[in-house]
Amino acid sequence: CIAMSLKEKSARKKLNNTSHSCQILLTNVTTLPTSFTVLQPKVHQTWRLCVAYDGTRYCGWQFQPGQLSVQAQLQDALFKVTQQHVVLTVAGRTDAGVHARGQVISCTFESRFDCRGLMLALDSALPCDIAVWRADVVNSEFNAKRQSIGKRYIYRIRQAMASDPFDLTSCWHFRQTLDVIAMK
Repeated sequence: CIAMSLKEKSARKKLNNTSHSCQILLTNVTTLPTSFTVLQPKVHQTWRLCVAYDGTRYCGWQFQPGQLSVQAQLQDALFKVTQQHVVLTVAGRTDAGVHARGQVISCTFESRFDCRGLMLALDSALPCDIAVWRADVVNSEFNAKRQSIGKRYIYRIRQAMASDPFDLTSCWHFRQTLDVIAMK
């Protein structure tokens, strides 16, 4: 923090109210930082990431040359925040246009991040339709694919005369009466 004297604040205010463009050099520094953030050494860590995404504009989870995939977006974001090429292991892949709320991914890389820090860094590097909503450091043996205990699929059908614009990408709009018995 740098503190200005009242005289300097007054001079800055007067200059800001004029049409001159000047820069005030601050003198009489009265306050210096009293603490500094010490970077922790990088540690080789295995992470479990829980990811949610709107799959509307993606070819699915898996990387495909020349197409936009969720995997490619997440790997690019991880490279931006770690400067490492990170291999992702996913519990299960999704097809084109499919959304996910709890996709579990495991990956290993060197970092200084804590869980909150990694989530914030990835949030700033990912597009708005992909989010890491949980990040945990886990045992180095953790593998999202091998240790998955199940998957749950939800198919949403909106039965109504008019569609809902807020459900366009997450519901199938159906005007006719559904035969629930036949669906079971």
